[in-house]
Amino acid sequence: MPTPHLILLLGLTTVLALACGNSDDEAACPSAACGAPATTDDSTQTGSNPMPAGDATAQTDDAAASGSEAAGAAGGGASDGAAAAQAGAGGGLADMAADTHTDPAGTGNAAAPAGCDGIEPTIHNITPDELDQMLASKDFVLINVHIPYAGEIPGTDVHIPFTDIADLEVRLGSDHATKAVLYCRSGSMSLAAATDLVGLGYCQIYDLPGGMNGWTAAGFTLSQ
Repeated sequence: MPTPHLILLLGLTTVLALACGNSDDEAACPSAACGAPATTDDSTQTGSNPMPAGDATAQTDDAAASGSEAAGAAGGGASDGAAAAQAGAGGGLADMAADTHTDPAGTGNAAAPAGCDGIEPTIHNITPDELDQMLASKDFVLINVHIPYAGEIPGTDVHIPFTDIADLEVRLGSDHATKAVLYCRSGSMSLAAATDLVGLGYCQIYDLPGGMNGWTAAGFTLSQ
């Protein structure tokens, strides 16, 4: 025959079983009493604390911001480097241009202004009368450049073909302010030689347009 204590224990067990089966409220049915498997906290099993969702979002935003800043810094550095390189290149180009001599005659030869003291290399045209006056107080080299030789103006210093520019340079020397008068028979050969010498930087080059033909036409004589 059951004892009163056993009857009381059986009654309590029956009441708990009925409560677990008929109620949706987990609070009314403790897991251990209802026989459901007990759950454990993942953080307890792994030994780490779970990160709140808000903190995770904040860290993600921080990482994105850091990445943007790094990319911006890299882009800025590249831009600065390109600007510096361009400025350096521009400066190098400016220095090279400053060191380049001009070519007043447009012949492709760099001007050599030694001795010219700011005088621009150019051809000075003179008339037979002006040449006659210059011969009266001669301070220049009178050069006959006509080929073939066909006589000369009195007072001529040397005959050098207009095509021999190197020989003309030797005769005039390194002083580009050397004064010289060129002539030929009609003027075309002396003009060609004068243009070449001016292109080399000689700034005291005189030409007699019309040459020996113009000289005799003005009443002056030639010598053989």
